[in-house]
Amino acid sequence: MNRIIPICLAVLSSLAVPARAATFNVTSLADSGAGSLRAAIEQANGAAGAPHVVAFQPGLTGTIALASELRITNSMTIAGPGAYLLTLDGGNATRLLRVERTGGSPRIVVISGLTLARGRAESGAEILGYDDDLSVIATIFSDNEATYRGGAIHFSEADLDLDSVILTNNRAPSTGQGAGGAIQFSAGTLTIARSYLAGNSANFGGAVRISSPRARALITDTLFQDNTAAHTGGAIDAGTMSAFRVSGSAFVGNSTGEPYGGAINYAGSNDASADGSIIENTTFSANVTRHPAGVASALAISGGHTILRNSTFAANRVAPLSANPAPRNGALWVASTGTTVDIVSTLFDDNTSGTAATPNDLAHESSSPSNPSIVNASDSLFRTMPGAVEINGTNQRNQFATVAQLKPLTTTDGGGFVPVHPLARTSPAIDRGANPGTLAWDQRGTGFARAWSDPAYRNDPVNSKADIGAYEFRGDAFFHGDFEQR
Repeated sequence: MNRIIPICLAVLSSLAVPARAATFNVTSLADSGAGSLRAAIEQANGAAGAPHVVAFQPGLTGTIALASELRITNSMTIAGPGAYLLTLDGGNATRLLRVERTGGSPRIVVISGLTLARGRAESGAEILGYDDDLSVIATIFSDNEATYRGGAIHFSEADLDLDSVILTNNRAPSTGQGAGGAIQFSAGTLTIARSYLAGNSANFGGAVRISSPRARALITDTLFQDNTAAHTGGAIDAGTMSAFRVSGSAFVGNSTGEPYGGAINYAGSNDASADGSIIENTTFSANVTRHPAGVASALAISGGHTILRNSTFAANRVAPLSANPAPRNGALWVASTGTTVDIVSTLFDDNTSGTAATPNDLAHESSSPSNPSIVNASDSLFRTMPGAVEINGTNQRNQFATVAQLKPLTTTDGGGFVPVHPLARTSPAIDRGANPGTLAWDQRGTGFARAWSDPAYRNDPVNSKADIGAYEFRGDAFFHGDFEQR
């Protein structure tokens, strides 16, 4: 698979502007002075009738080299001409933007159509934000560095919404408290949709670190690729949260240097009444924990109640250079106390540990009698034969010691830039799963039906069922349907 995945960066074509709002135009690539971006933002900051618009003169392209950060203190939209047309460059010497309320009601800030590059600061090398809600659309964050946390963005006490965003090669320190190679977030709702996070690095959370029990994260249609944590959470290190939901996404080639979470390390939800911890329609492939005592090559869960459904774990590796890996390890690892994980219609294949490439799928630490940990599994497929310790709750309609017959990871099977492992037409995963979340589509999204079965060739002659895993065989039934055999 290509390491650089193309992503469509939509530029805002129209803006709904309230009657009293004003538009301030940028006509120069200078750092300051008349017509500069700095001057336009300062004018928007001081003008009544917000939210205002900062717009760029048609045809203005190139690079704005910033000598100091730009401060946003009023509600506004900064509508760039396109991420490949205009760059804000910090020269590895300054943060680019600060979004921070100094009093009054929270502001709403929207940024679109820009590249933000080579920022440097203690926290949030590109954007530092507190209290004010921020939406970032069709924007690239590249080659930024924090000396503490949030290689590109450090945000808290407000909502951060990222849509069609690329965050690549951003970094926080790989030692000490360095966290959130691309994003450090706390206390609010973090939404990431249709985005690409790749090649970011930190000590905790190679791409994203979420560190507050008052935080929520909603991630959809997003690819995390080749992110690295020296310590924990190759792509995401998430502490105890109120909600954590991932859908239609993929974690590919992420790695961690310590035992937990080659892709994700998650401490669980603190809200027992909510169904907030759900990972569905998601692929974990080729993630690695490098530590000799590694336990979770893809996903580590250590608290709360998590539902894992209609997902695929394939080719994840625990301690691939160690001849003596930890005795209990897997692509999925579940802690021994206060944790419940429901595995439903999920596929595990070709996950291994150690230099001997011993097959491993699921690791569950022995449950504590005083504060038990429960793993339930149904309608799922495992390459290995998990023991009674691993699945110590419900165990129904599962296939064990079964080869899933997965095809190589691909983005050419109709699913856009988020890759998936297709099923071979003879796979035992076909028509043997379930769809407890009544998902309309498989991981690839609209047009790829989740529970489609060919009446003439279904494996289950009684019911039309979903396939196991993130991929639905011939889910594009509009084109295949009953007119073409498997």
